[in-house]
Amino acid sequence: MSDDPELNANPIKILLCANNDYAQHLAVTLASIVINNANDHLEITIAGNIKEATQRKLHEVLSLNRKSSLTFITLDTIHEACLDHLSAHDLPTQGDYNIKGSYSIDVYTRLLLDHIFSPETERVLYLDSDLVVDGSLRPLWDTDILDYPVAGVPVPYYDRTHLPNLTPGDRYVNSGVLLFNLPAWRSLGCEIKCISFIKNNQAILRDPDQDALNAALKGHIFFLSAKWNAFGAYLKALDNEKPNAPSEPPVVYHFNGANKPWLYLSDPPMKHLYSYYLQRTPWRGSTPPDKTPTNIAWKWARRLTPSVCKRAARRLLFRPTL
Repeated sequence: MSDDPELNANPIKILLCANNDYAQHLAVTLASIVINNANDHLEITIAGNIKEATQRKLHEVLSLNRKSSLTFITLDTIHEACLDHLSAHDLPTQGDYNIKGSYSIDVYTRLLLDHIFSPETERVLYLDSDLVVDGSLRPLWDTDILDYPVAGVPVPYYDRTHLPNLTPGDRYVNSGVLLFNLPAWRSLGCEIKCISFIKNNQAILRDPDQDALNAALKGHIFFLSAKWNAFGAYLKALDNEKPNAPSEPPVVYHFNGANKPWLYLSDPPMKHLYSYYLQRTPWRGSTPPDKTPTNIAWKWARRLTPSVCKRAARRLLFRPTL
């Protein structure tokens, strides 16, 4: 533990959620957390169906910070604890309705905190497993979010005005980094509100947990600085030095969307951070799943093709027909 009694009395409680297929990326996130918060007492919970062999590897990552603890909880355990109001049939996943992306049943875990943590728990920081933390989380943890039940970073654009309660001009947060105030979460019945919203609006949801948080809890969300969840447009703006880049250097880099840093053909901004922290895990040296001879040739061809030829090819390929 830390030698600072104040930090030991106020440990950072972190929730991560992933299945066994996502273990490598979960390990990268975990490594980035423990390395950059070496002076803090971290209590980390991983929710998901993780095999024992994988759990042992993740404990190896935790050894990078001896002040931390790691607890595993299965999805079955969580779901069994809330059978009175939750059925897997009520939770749409990839392929259902308008659900986009690789959404599995795991994404709803961040809404079920009461069935993971003790009633005495007052604050939890949820983090997605496709991000890296490149600095201290203590300032985020200590942020006063007043009486709001949850805090997140707004998306700089969104197209969810088809959802009940949301209108143009409303802010909409990304659910990849969420700071929960559990006494307020419980007193406002936020879990039931979100789950009920999902049950009643399955056919129009796109990012189900995120849509539910924003629509069901409108007016009850505290907005954080983009430095705590630099994703998508923020990363591109940062890479191109555009005005809408985060005003402060980001601490959390979130690789949301399809442009993942572990893919050979993808090249998102700050991809090198994923590679850096990957080397601190038992998955170091792993080969990208799409690194094939064909893709290697294609990537080198792209690099060697002059930009003028690329522009000409685009004009030829996308020339309107008469």
